Amino acid sequence: MDRDRIIERCGRFTLAQCERGFCWELHTPAGEHWYWDPATRLFTGACRFSPTQEEAVAGLEGTLAREQGGNLNPDSGPVRRPISAY
Repeated sequence: MDRDRIIERCGRFTLAQCERGFCWELHTPAGEHWYWDPATRLFTGACRFSPTQEEAVAGLEGTLAREQGGNLNPDSGPVRRPISAY
């Protein structure tokens, strides 16, 4: 991700800002990087920048609260579904 400044960290999640906007990134223990897309409320392989911090976090608040409280499995990443599930 093209990032100029880290705004916030919450466990494995990082909110970064660049000239294109704000984006939350998830770092998994396996070294994968996933990006939160507030429009679809899913993690994706490509960063979807939001113009504000508030828009970037939309739908992610509960996940961040559980991460902060230690209630998320540290080995988990985004749920992967077989193509046939779409």
